[in-house]
Amino acid sequence: MSRHAERREHLHLQINLLAEQESTATLTLLRRLCEHHGIALDEGTRGLEERTNIHDLVEKIDREVPGRGRRD
Repeated sequence: MSRHAERREHLHLQINLLAEQESTATLTLLRRLCEHHGIALDEGTRGLEERTNIHDLVEKIDREVPGRGRRD
């Protein structure tokens, strides 16, 4: 049962990472369209266009989430 739960968690993570990439691409396109048409965007959206560094994210989770040590 535990193995099944781990596989499901891994699948959810993969889906969330793909959604993150798609959202980043969409925001980049939106910014470019707005710039082309002279429409100002909120400066807060700039940071949302940055790609998420997966390795940094995993390391942060391993450090900060109790009971989540690195499993090699």
